[in-house]
Amino acid sequence: MCVQCGVATGVATPNIGAPAAAQPQASGGISGLDIAGYILAVIIPLVGFILGIVSAVKHKGQGTNHGVFIIIVSVVAFIFWLVILSSGGSDSASYSTYSY
Repeated sequence: MCVQCGVATGVATPNIGAPAAAQPQASGGISGLDIAGYILAVIIPLVGFILGIVSAVKHKGQGTNHGVFIIIVSVVAFIFWLVILSSGGSDSASYSTYSY
């Protein structure tokens, strides 16, 4: 295949003039595990807590603290959900004292 015009030549030719293949970049950012950990730490704190531990162990010594932050977010979210869900039940108890 001719690299310049795209016509099949039947002869193997090197990729002269073709752009170099994109090399994978070393990601200094956030991994998919960390993103899932943050999301699940808010929605399902127990799962987020476990993913935070996994992330902390996986990235130990690499200079990233996402695992620790995920654990903190999951603990705060757990307390938040606990307060929200437990406060909803107190309203129904006050209605039981209503006299007919």
